[in-house]
Amino acid sequence: QVALGRQDDSPRAAEFWFHGQADATFARLPELLPSLRSTPQRVRCLLAMGCSSDARLLPPLLRALDAPHGAIAAAAACALACLPHEILAPLVPRAQRERGGLLRAALARAGLPAARPWLNALALSPEQRRLLHAAPVRRFAEVASWFRRRALVAD
Repeated sequence: QVALGRQDDSPRAAEFWFHGQADATFARLPELLPSLRSTPQRVRCLLAMGCSSDARLLPPLLRALDAPHGAIAAAAACALACLPHEILAPLVPRAQRERGGLLRAALARAGLPAARPWLNALALSPEQRRLLHAAPVRRFAEVASWFRRRALVAD
């Protein structure tokens, strides 16, 4: 569907294909990820990981946040934002320590209560808030830049 231009690489598209799948479906994705040769395939694999509620997928997603290719890192952040809050909550101290804003942007996109002070410090416009919650992977680097550029007084 993506190749035909009928679907975007987005968490919503991944959810359409993967929501409700068995944990066994997702367990193989971290093994598959390194063997994928194209960036679009890796992006889709990461987005699929975000459709799981399995905490074992957290480490490969966190590793992908540091990927040198921006689309891969953005896909990992978008996937993280789809995980249940109970899996994401332990990441808040790490997000406060990290220099980059990608993890903070992911936690804010997820609607984690601990991210509210970061959002308040950024004073986002209504359009920026909409983009935070709905930006496709290709625009998520822009969202993360807001969290990198501005000093977070809440930290």
